[in-house]
Amino acid sequence: MDIESIKQLMQLMASCKVSELEYEAGDMRLKLRRFEAAPQTGSGALQIVQPEIVSLGEPTATSSGEPSEADYAIVKSPIVGTFYRAPAPAAEPFVSTGDYVSKGKTLCIVEAMKVMNEIESDFDGKVIKILINDAQPVEYGQPLMWIEPS
Repeated sequence: MDIESIKQLMQLMASCKVSELEYEAGDMRLKLRRFEAAPQTGSGALQIVQPEIVSLGEPTATSSGEPSEADYAIVKSPIVGTFYRAPAPAAEPFVSTGDYVSKGKTLCIVEAMKVMNEIESDFDGKVIKILINDAQPVEYGQPLMWIEPS
């Protein structure tokens, strides 16, 4: 199946309001899913997404005596996309290492399919470590930052 055939299938899905299509022929398998886009506002759509939070473990120390990730809540990416620390390239980051955050504060943005998804904090605490560089791709469930709950 060539790219033009795939494009035609995508257009057919959109016109028929089909949300998922699977096609199999020989050793080739194609699966298409259509998601409803959020309404566009300004330069891009903005959607609030709740991050996946890993529960805290017992405090442990590494061989160097430094605290380990088990001491903190780990904010993970709820979607595949691109990680951004600030709302715009020239803007200040939402949070930096050492900042105290409150529940509901925007921590970062993960852009997926031109939709800017704000990742908010689920609790009050201190940002201990930001694990991803700005404008880097992230996977679903990938740790983004460590936060020490207060």
